[in-house]
Amino acid sequence: MKTIYLANGIRFKSELWNFVSEQYILPIESIRTKTGEQAYKIIEPFESGSDELNQRIKQNENITNVKKLKEHNLENTIMIHDENHEHMNKADILIALLDYGSDIDPGVANEIGYFYGKNNGSKPIIGLHSDFRDQGESFGIKYNAMILGDIILSQNGKSVSSQKELIDYLTELANN
Repeated sequence: MKTIYLANGIRFKSELWNFVSEQYILPIESIRTKTGEQAYKIIEPFESGSDELNQRIKQNENITNVKKLKEHNLENTIMIHDENHEHMNKADILIALLDYGSDIDPGVANEIGYFYGKNNGSKPIIGLHSDFRDQGESFGIKYNAMILGDIILSQNGKSVSSQKELIDYLTELANN
């Protein structure tokens, strides 16, 4: 079974999280290999935080001193950074959900660059961008050259524009 890191900024828009789960996580984890085995397991950074990190985040509600809250949140931020890197280091594939608004989420952009650089482009990056607007430097280019380059230059990397195209491509990868 291959591990997929799901890079996304959607979690910050909690009303969309059920949509992401239903449209992406469940269908991806339902893909089977030719032998009938589950092909993929999703690592979703917001759901994969350590118990320690989750406890620290809950502690925010009890901190009333602004200076202490800022220090506490900086420590949490560093923990999130480190845990996300650990998850990406274990992943076989990175899927980047690039529909975030008028621009790609900066954390997702960073995760794409990190994953590409860490693996020297040897692991697939799949970018999903269903928005019809172009964000690249030229007409017809979906996103920034650095992001698109990391996606299409990674081994078996691909840019897709629909959930169906994503599932079809992952099914193809699982059975080759």
